[in-house]
Amino acid sequence: MSISAYVRSIIQGVGETVDMRQTLSGSGGLIVEESIPDSTTNQLVSLAFVLAELLAYYMVSDKALTIKTNSSSTPQETISLAAGVPFVYVPGTGLASPFAGNVTALYATNASGSAAALQIRVLVDATP
Repeated sequence: MSISAYVRSIIQGVGETVDMRQTLSGSGGLIVEESIPDSTTNQLVSLAFVLAELLAYYMVSDKALTIKTNSSSTPQETISLAAGVPFVYVPGTGLASPFAGNVTALYATNASGSAAALQIRVLVDATP
């Protein structure tokens, strides 16, 4: 089974609007919609993927969060997720991977003053 998805990038207000859409096709998707309570430290978020199979990663929260990968004490990555600012990675777009290896879990810390709505979308090709 194939899943089609796309990543869209738009810039307006600097000359003419540029609106690009990159279509991707994979064999699986992961969806996370999690509420992270205020004053929470290292809440486990169940999410795992193999880096070699990753086609797209999108993460956004309405409140600022700190996200750690794989371990709360010795994380593979620590990501400062700003409120309302998407964290997007699509391999092959010229940017280095923000992930050093496979991701086995996420840990979210919220010190924003109120509960945060964390949303994550991952597209993978489990049959590369």
